[in-house]
Parts: sequence; structure tokens; C-alpha cells
Amino acid sequence: MVASTKITGAKRMRRKLAGLPSELRNQVGRALDKTADEIVATAKRLAPKATGAGAEAIGKRDGEHELQRVVYAADDDTFYLRFQEFGAEDQPAQPFFFPAYRLNRKRGQRRVKSAENRALRKDAGL
Repeated sequence: MVASTKITGAKRMRRKLAGLPSELRNQVGRALDKTADEIVATAKRLAPKATGAGAEAIGKRDGEHELQRVVYAADDDTFYLRFQEFGAEDQPAQPFFFPAYRLNRKRGQRRVKSAENRALRKDAGL
């Protein structure tokens, strides 16, 4: 079973993103990249190390628009990582992915906010 989500207001969001100054998009994009890299590094450090394949399956990619990054854990060969993260009937949960996200969330939010402010100040000539 695949989970699906409906996003309302996506067209309006894309119009707003298109109207942003390019310097703002560049600065925020770099901040998002750095934050995603930190989440990936932390998740790899916390991931199970039995074979090392699980840690190697953790990575990031660009999202649906230029200001979105997707951090993923697992591929077709390492589907078992979801059982590691959430547990199974006979296996207790040993989370690694969401703790990595929670450890880096606030720092990432501050980094993005700082990048926004820096770019807007530069755009305003301050």
C-alpha cells in the first residue's frame, strides 16, 4: 500500500516562488542543501551497521521544486530499514531516521531563516 497526499495551493505556491529574488532562492537552496547533508550524515551515523548496506541507502535528492530537498532511507534492496525504524511484531523499534531529523531540525530552520534575512537585506541594499 502506498501513502498519498493531496497538496492544496501548490499552484499559488509555485507562483510565489517564481516571484522571489534569485539571490534569495540561491541562499535558501544552499541552506537547505547543507541541512539535508547534515540529516543524511547523522542518519548514516545512527543507522544499523550489520552489513553497512543500510547506511549506504540513506541519501538526499532534489524535490518537486527548487526549494525542496528529500532525504530518504531505503531502496528496493534495503526495504528492511522501515522495520528497523518502526519495529515489527517480533522486533522492537530501533529508530535512526527520525532522531536524525529531530536533531537537525532547529539548526536547519535557523539556517534557512538566516539565509532568507541575509538575501532580503542584500536585495534591499542594507
